[in-house]
Amino acid sequence: MTPGAGINFLDFHRDFVAMVLGWYSTQPGFDSSTVAPWTVIPGELKRSTLNWNVGLATDEQRLANDPASFSSLDEMGRFIEFGEFGGNNIHGWMHNAAATQFGESVLSTLDSPLSTYFYQLHGLIENWRLARQQAVPMVEVPDLLSHTASRAVKIAHALLLNKGLRFRDVGALQITDSSGQSLPGHVTAQDPRGGAMVERGTEVVLQIGDYHADPITHLGHAHP
Repeated sequence: MTPGAGINFLDFHRDFVAMVLGWYSTQPGFDSSTVAPWTVIPGELKRSTLNWNVGLATDEQRLANDPASFSSLDEMGRFIEFGEFGGNNIHGWMHNAAATQFGESVLSTLDSPLSTYFYQLHGLIENWRLARQQAVPMVEVPDLLSHTASRAVKIAHALLLNKGLRFRDVGALQITDSSGQSLPGHVTAQDPRGGAMVERGTEVVLQIGDYHADPITHLGHAHP
């Protein structure tokens, strides 16, 4: 599955559930208990006739008790949704098992948000996500594109390390002009961008470029 698909899965459902519940909370007859997140997978779903098995039990234990074992939120999301990294597609199983057990066939369709169980199920997944974020703090990626002084590359590295982020340089760290003068590189692009909130330990990829210096001034000014 494409990297980022796990984060997209988690983000989409978090935002969608928040939007719908924000609307529902203003409606007559609002009952928060009908959409309250499950704290665990309901015991009545854990039956062999609903395809509950050792693999799913292991998945639940890992998600609930060892969220930091995932290398990233993206890995966690792909584990839950697509069964990657040793997972068993626990998200899809919960939809189908709840649809059968609670007589809510809509849960097995694209119209599953019509069921209140959808919000309870995805509330549990969101709590797994929050546990991961508590275990691995989020940090802000520094704005590196503003650092284009002669020591830009070293400054960029120091800022990233201070945030607890890893980095990988792409391109030339140092270039030499036609006179043999060594010129400093500078950060021309980065991913994730400055200002993004990411997990501590995330790798920031830096595109390293050079000053367009001429061999006489070395100041980046082009002669007419």
